[in-house]
Amino acid sequence: MIRRRTLRTRAIKMLVLDEADEMLNKGFKEQIYDVYRYLPPATQVVLVSATLPHEILEMTSKFMTDPIRILVKRLALY
Repeated sequence: MIRRRTLRTRAIKMLVLDEADEMLNKGFKEQIYDVYRYLPPATQVVLVSATLPHEILEMTSKFMTDPIRILVKRLALY
């Protein structure tokens, strides 16, 4: 939709990636990068993940400037 210009990205203020770890496991990394390339530079990126593998941390450094990480210990979830 973005490439066909049926979805205009200049007014997008926020990109939310929920279950980012699952998206990476299912091979959506390149599609995520493609979407991000079309967004305005000031777009806020929110990344939500139950786990934080190395690839997720790598994504935060590419998509975010000075990210704030909220980490919860597994035992605190129960």
